[in-house]
Amino acid sequence: VRGRHHIASFVDRAVKEKGVLFLWKKTLPVMQHANILVANLEGPIAAGVNQRGCYQPGRSPWDLRLYTGYPLFNYPPALAEALSQSHVSLATTANNHALDRYSLGINKTITILHRHGVVPLGTKSSKRLKSPWYRLTDSHGVRIAWIACTTGINGMKDRHHQVLRCYQSWGRRTILSLVKRLRHRVDAVIVLPHWGRQYQFIPDAAQQRFAHQVLNAGALMVIGTHPHVLQPFRLFRTRDHRNTFVAYSLGNFVSYQGSVKNRTSVILFVSLAKHHGRTLISRIAYQPVFMRNRSGMGRIQLTLLQSKRKHPASWRILRHTLGQR
Repeated sequence: VRGRHHIASFVDRAVKEKGVLFLWKKTLPVMQHANILVANLEGPIAAGVNQRGCYQPGRSPWDLRLYTGYPLFNYPPALAEALSQSHVSLATTANNHALDRYSLGINKTITILHRHGVVPLGTKSSKRLKSPWYRLTDSHGVRIAWIACTTGINGMKDRHHQVLRCYQSWGRRTILSLVKRLRHRVDAVIVLPHWGRQYQFIPDAAQQRFAHQVLNAGALMVIGTHPHVLQPFRLFRTRDHRNTFVAYSLGNFVSYQGSVKNRTSVILFVSLAKHHGRTLISRIAYQPVFMRNRSGMGRIQLTLLQSKRKHPASWRILRHTLGQR
């Protein structure tokens, strides 16, 4: 654990020197093609909150006693501003680290994201527990309902029921009920689960079962996170004869994990179109990316993966997992 804290502080020092946006600056031109940009935020942005969930005012925005890595994450407030500057529209906040700064951490994360124009998905403020578990977007005449959930919270106590759980009975019932209801009110329902087994390239039976349930209930897409590696993309034909899509895991985005499989991932693009009153998936594409984090503090950065000669191991992973040639 001490070693991992040291690694986290190493990244923090690089970010303090160059800014948070530097971490993914090279991918911004690609990301700007999206009308709606969704990111997975794994951990709280809880200014001034320590690992016991207590607020300590007056601390530096780079105090490494407050802003820590594994096993209890907390990111500095500058991350929320960087997400906004990157034109991120929505951020999934339901994940196994959601309660790393307890209930106060969730509240502060939601507040700072809203302040910067980023909509959080999958968690609720303890002050607004009656708010819905979904969020709506409307872009170019396509109205989408977004639902995010997580399968675990690292054994933490969710005393106020602020985190939507994918597999717990109440969470599953809530999600399936929402999907069935929303499918008739919007053009598309997209479910974003934080699920699966870490470091495994193959989705497990629980992932496949849950994906098929929500798609048969009326969702158009399921896009997953958590395994830290890529998992397959699949088309799925539902019982009511709709063509739907599952991306079981997009892998990591920005991280300090060192294995090539943990540093090889993709930015996913999905285009939707309306045809005879139905919303269809018209195009699926992705940009392979690689997290460069073993070349010194000044070179910790997510880059576009282009050269097969320079990154042969990454391209083997893409070919094995996604069929990329």
